[in-house]
This record gives sequence, structure tokens and C-alpha cells, in this order.
Amino acid sequence: MYDMKIAFFCGSLARGGSERVSLELAKYFLHEKAITTSIITIRYDNNEYELPDGIQRFSLSDSKNVNTYFEKLSFPKKIVKLRKIINQEKIDCMIVMGVPFCIYCIPACFGININLIVSERNDPTHFSGKTIVKICSRNLMKYADGFVFQTQDAFNFYSKVAHEKAVVIPNPVFTNENCIVGDKGNGQYFVNVGRLIEQKNQKLLIDAFSIIAKRFADYQLYIIGEGKLKESLQEKISFLGLDKRILLLGAKKTEELLFIIRNSRGFILSSNFEGVPNALIEAMSLGIPCISTDCPCGGPKSLIETGKNGVLVTVGDCLSLSNAMEFLIQNPKQASMMGKEAEKIKQLLSIEVIGRRWFEFIDYIYKFKENKSNA
Repeated sequence: MYDMKIAFFCGSLARGGSERVSLELAKYFLHEKAITTSIITIRYDNNEYELPDGIQRFSLSDSKNVNTYFEKLSFPKKIVKLRKIINQEKIDCMIVMGVPFCIYCIPACFGININLIVSERNDPTHFSGKTIVKICSRNLMKYADGFVFQTQDAFNFYSKVAHEKAVVIPNPVFTNENCIVGDKGNGQYFVNVGRLIEQKNQKLLIDAFSIIAKRFADYQLYIIGEGKLKESLQEKISFLGLDKRILLLGAKKTEELLFIIRNSRGFILSSNFEGVPNALIEAMSLGIPCISTDCPCGGPKSLIETGKNGVLVTVGDCLSLSNAMEFLIQNPKQASMMGKEAEKIKQLLSIEVIGRRWFEFIDYIYKFKENKSNA
């Protein structure tokens, strides 16, 4: 097992959840299990995560834009290049971080002695790509050797192809040694972290906070992240006359981001759908009371028990979200107790725990495949 070579396959190393999980698991395999680990991406991107020492990266394209005419024409060449990388690097196990990427990985691995594990990274009922990609990738994924899902709901969705070759493993808590320690929950503001896109539904959050703004004159809302909806969100904030109360702070470096979260009155996730949200896990690990929509495919409800370590609200329910914020303001002792309970997630989802579960599953797939071939 320890002589194996593992590769993670993802779109790029842009600052998203699956990319971060890929890098953290790659570091775990390299440093804790002494396994040679690499990252294979379709392309390079702007504002990418830094590649950790000791981990090699390969890219199927030098372009940052996969939507150009010539990039689309080069799709078969990417499959050929991926197959060449797998053979040259003698990769034993490839972990595909997203079902849509099966359109590259399954054809590239055809006839090669490699263990292929596919991991769904979002809510499968909300596929945002092209229909042809959805159909092809979901038909191709059944040829994989194993499957990792973030939630039981996602597992159930794919139950016809998963069976005994699948496991549910949530995302790990990312280390926060760089966090600037301060008084938890002291700030008179709420914070939201995420891309400014429809999925994250910051419009709902703005509407909910507009109710809070009328009742609590000293409170603010900080929205951290970048995205295509930034301009329209700012217009909405200005229309409500809340330019000084709701601030779009853009992207922040890790140290500053963790400081802002740790000192907030509460963290809010307003998404329409998610996998297992890294931002929510990180906020909980900092001991901050969190409010989240109970969105598919079940990530938040797998983390939060309402009243114990946070609050779940119905997706799209503005009044419920506003009431939850008011509850945290009006009940600081209960909010603090929720934060302390939430902080226990650091032990439950540590990289050591989650990394070991991934390692054990890879070992299981190896043995399952070996026993099947010997039968």
C-alpha cells in the first residue's frame, strides 16, 4: 500500500472547496503515510491555492479558459495527455474530485491497471453544467472502482451505482494555526463567506438582515467573497439604504478571514444547495454559533443540531433566517453555548480522522478489487 502513487484530479486549483480538500488530503497522504501524491488539473486558473512542497502538479492545458473554441476542440487531446501522465508517472490510484470529470478520467483509464475512485462534491440534484456532460459523466462513473460521498443523501441519490463500493466521508476541518486569537462572538456583526453566485443566495441574506437592521441599529453584516453577482448585490444593498450596514469585503487572506469569523456574533450560510460546506465547518471549529439553511444534499444537517450547536432554517425562508439572527443577538449565553458545542467538530472532522478514513477506503477498494479478480 505504501509504495503506491496517488493522484487527485480536479478542474484547477482555484480557491474552491474541492480543490482545498484535494490539497489537504494530498498533504496528509504524503506526510502521514509517505505516499507519493500528485495533483492533475484540466487547466490553470487565476488566484489559485499554493501548491504544497513535495506535491507535483500536472495540467492538461496551459490555458485558463476552457470555454474557448480551440479548448473545446482539444478535449480528445486532453484525454490522451491524461492517459500519458498516468502511464509515465505509474499512478496506482486516481481520485476524481467531481462526477463531471468522469468524462476525462474514465476514458483515459480504460485498459490501465489503476484504481479509480470518484467523489461527488456537490448536490447531485443541482447539476449546473451542460446536460450532455451530466448524462455522459453519470453513465461513465459506474465504471469506477469506488465512490466517496460527502453526505448520506448524496449516497442515496447514487445508490444504484454505489452499493458496497461506496462510503460517506465528510470534509475535514482545516488547520487554523494562523488564526489571530480574540474574544469569540464579541463583534456586533454577522459574517457570510462564499462565492457571490446564485447557489449561495446572498440576496436572501441581505433581505433577512434588512429586518435586523431596523431593530438593532449597531449591527452589521459582512459578506466575504468574490463572484459575478457582486455588482447586483451592491445595487440591492444601496437600494435598501444599507451601504454602511452591509459590507461586501471581497476576498480575504486566511489570517484576516479567520479573525473576522472568530470575532463575529455568528456565521451565516444562506445557500440553496451545498455539499458539506467548508466555510461552515471552519466557522464551527472556531467556536462560533452558526446559522445555516437546511439545504440539499444534507451537508448542514449532518453538522448542525438546532439549538445544540447551531440553528438550521428552511431554504429561502427570509423570516426564519432573520429570527435566527435575532435569537443569537438576544440570547448571548445560549449563543455562546452553541459555539462551544460547535467547536467539538475540530476533533470529529480533524484531517487525521478524515485522512485515515480515506486511506482505509482506498485500502478496502484495493482488496475488494483483488478478491473479485481472484474469484
